[in-house]
Amino acid sequence: SFAENLYIKNCKVEDIEFINSGYLSAIAAHAKGKKTEISGCSVKNIKLNKSCIFGGIICSADNSDNEITITNCNVNNIVGTEGGEFGGIVRASSYAKKITIENCKVQNVDLKKMSRTGGIVDTNTGNGIIKNCSVNNFKITESSTYDTGGILGNAGNSSCNTDIIDCNVSNLTIEGSGSSMCYGGIAGFMSGGSISNC
Repeated sequence: SFAENLYIKNCKVEDIEFINSGYLSAIAAHAKGKKTEISGCSVKNIKLNKSCIFGGIICSADNSDNEITITNCNVNNIVGTEGGEFGGIVRASSYAKKITIENCKVQNVDLKKMSRTGGIVDTNTGNGIIKNCSVNNFKITESSTYDTGGILGNAGNSSCNTDIIDCNVSNLTIEGSGSSMCYGGIAGFMSGGSISNC
């Protein structure tokens, strides 16, 4: 669904099977307002049956005035067998004014045939902070992934910074093929920003 000036708190979504493709999320598919705040949400037992673009909490946020804050959210047990793009918390923040993700956890994810993937965020082309987040038991196989990271897949805008602070990744498996792939335990590709205390 489309959401403008979004405020969501303490929601729980469990046992969902997506049988369609497209832009999908357990909480909000598209956040486009000037203010987005999501906290205390839990997503568990999600199955993706077709190639899709999926974000556990938000799939897409693309307003240059949008300030996004996501805190204390958990995503657990996601299975995808037919590929696409995946962000455990956010699939893509495209030139948003600023995105802050703090104290979030993603665990027990099993994906196949993916093209872009990030344990917390797939792609961020604006300014962002990812702090005190963790990814555990994250597996990607049969993949032709471009940029994949345990925390962040791609931050390819050199005029913006994504800072990753105090984050942890454990039990990460990436199996893929191709000559231009960027894989990283924390970040796949970054052209601006920093990684500290991870």
